[in-house]
Amino acid sequence: MAFLGKNGIFAWADMDCTGTPHIDEGYNAGSVTDLGTGLYKLNFSTNAPNANYAIVGSNIGEDNDNYTYSFVCSREVNTATNGAEFSVAHRGGDLRDQDKISLIVVGRDA
Repeated sequence: MAFLGKNGIFAWADMDCTGTPHIDEGYNAGSVTDLGTGLYKLNFSTNAPNANYAIVGSNIGEDNDNYTYSFVCSREVNTATNGAEFSVAHRGGDLRDQDKISLIVVGRDA
């Protein structure tokens, strides 16, 4: 059971960001916007009270080097009350469109 509410999980999403990015499952996750190769924004269904939140993300690896060593990172310079921007980078530093991305946003909901 997830802790939702004040200082808990504000939003989460399981996404596929290949082709046309979309959310497979989520909470307070309205849509995902493609901002370029490996760059995305998770749009909240309900705005956050402020842009002071933390995001944690992961990319479920596959059996080859292209997927196994990818990282999901916050783009903190672009935090906003209506959504969280993030990037997906391979261990070599190049941004990539990936499937099976999970993102959790932790912060205040009121």
